[in-house]
Order: sequence, then C-alpha cells, then structure tokens
Amino acid sequence: MSEPATPLMDPHSEYTSRLSQFEETSRRWSQRERLLSHARLAMFGATLVLVWLAFGTATLAAGWPGIAVLLFVGLVIAHDRVIQRRRAADRSAGFYRHGLARLE
Repeated sequence: MSEPATPLMDPHSEYTSRLSQFEETSRRWSQRERLLSHARLAMFGATLVLVWLAFGTATLAAGWPGIAVLLFVGLVIAHDRVIQRRRAADRSAGFYRHGLARLE
C-alpha cells in the first residue's frame, strides 16, 4: 500500500499552525494600517497648508490643493481596504482560537 503524499496532522497541531499564520497576517495588516493612518494625517496637514498657500496668500496655483485632496482620498480608500483585510485575518484567527478552545 502506498502512503499518502502529505502526512495528516492532528487537529490541535493544525489549528495551532493556522492560528499562528492568521495572527501573523493580522499583525502585518495592523502595521500597514498604522502606516496608512499616519500617511493620511500627514496628507491632511499638507492639504491644509496647500489650501492656505493657494487661497490665503495666493502664492500657489489653485490646482495644487485639488491634487492633494485626490491623494488624500486615495489614501482613505487604501486604508479602508487594509482595515477590511486585517479584520478578516482577525476573524479567521478567532475561528481557530475558538476551535482550539473546543479541542482542549
């Protein structure tokens, strides 16, 4: 008789392995989320400065704040997608955490 190509793991080991993977994935998405949050804050501040320069002092063309707003909106969209992916990883980790609790 031939042996299976991949050895079967016991459920506890498999759930522990998958939990670890999803926790690591969640940690990486959390780091990206924090980075994008800071980028959004910086872009918002830069946009305010550009608005002031364009309309308050008239030293800058009026189109520059519009470009900054578009970049800010892009960061908001990217940040939302990262949050969704981090939450999905958190839900998956919770699933395996709950499964491990049932196995113990």
